[in-house]
Amino acid sequence: MTGNNVVGSIVFPEASAEELEYFLGANIKNFNPNQKAIIKKLALEAQNNQKLKIEVSSNF
Repeated sequence: MTGNNVVGSIVFPEASAEELEYFLGANIKNFNPNQKAIIKKLALEAQNNQKLKIEVSSNF
């Protein structure tokens, strides 16, 4: 999952809950509420299925 204005990056399932909240806070202007919910669901899914590796980052 990528976006033009995303600040930083995060990888699931390695990221902690604190890192997720920091990442979402740093990108508060870049993600709407639905996108935030999707990212949180992706984090949960990666936590439940350790074979998944999901990265959210800028595409630059």
